[in-house]
Amino acid sequence: MVYGDLDPEVVQLITEGLMGLKPSEFPEVVVIGPYRFQRLLGRGVLQRTARSRGFSVDEVENYHTRNGKSWMVSSEGARTAFFFMSQVGVAFAADTAILLSAIDPVEEVIFLGSAACLHEQMRSRDFNLPTRCLRTEKVLDDQFPPRVRAEADRSLRDTLADHLSAYAERSGSRILDGLHATVPYVLIETTDFLEDLKARGVFTLDMELSVYFTILSNAGKRVAGMIMGGDRPLEKVLIGQKDKRQSREMGRSLAGAVFDYLSQRQ
Repeated sequence: MVYGDLDPEVVQLITEGLMGLKPSEFPEVVVIGPYRFQRLLGRGVLQRTARSRGFSVDEVENYHTRNGKSWMVSSEGARTAFFFMSQVGVAFAADTAILLSAIDPVEEVIFLGSAACLHEQMRSRDFNLPTRCLRTEKVLDDQFPPRVRAEADRSLRDTLADHLSAYAERSGSRILDGLHATVPYVLIETTDFLEDLKARGVFTLDMELSVYFTILSNAGKRVAGMIMGGDRPLEKVLIGQKDKRQSREMGRSLAGAVFDYLSQRQ
């Protein structure tokens, strides 16, 4: 039995280990964070925001639990959304996306993350909700040739942008729809490489999003990403140097927008 053939027995085995759920236990919505939700959104923000909207929140143990927790959000006993901490990088993103593409109950995947800002229009305090990604991730070329596009579901993307807009306006942030790129490893980011991406119109750069767009959109799942501005390497503003108060405010905004969407979706 070969893992990549995605036989139901293999899908269940890997999904239970990697994500902590059987395929039949998944809700329709999965929210992906590449690192700990308490770091991404702020300490306790996920739980407080969920409960303020009437949801219950339960920890889901899985392979990643030592590095960060995943959570099931429910309403009146019915599972509403699974917040999965997937780890950083295209390899984790590829395995996660391929598994989710084979899990029938999953209809929508929302990616939450932060990214390097390249374009002058994209400030560290802004959000990028890209419709399209430039595929520079490399790892998918055998199964998904470069001609296969990495795109968000436009309707889902626009709905999330609408929910985020009120939070962004209060904090002086903008919501953009700028071209996004995903890279296979951090140290590919030489000055020449980044300048070339900037010249091609890239607003933001991360290590996961185009993988989710490519795999999930081609599997018929609705997928979108909500990206916070982060470091600005071409301007010598590096990881960890962004204002912490601003990061916390943006994390609360993301959480508010997602849970407003989940409340509306019920």
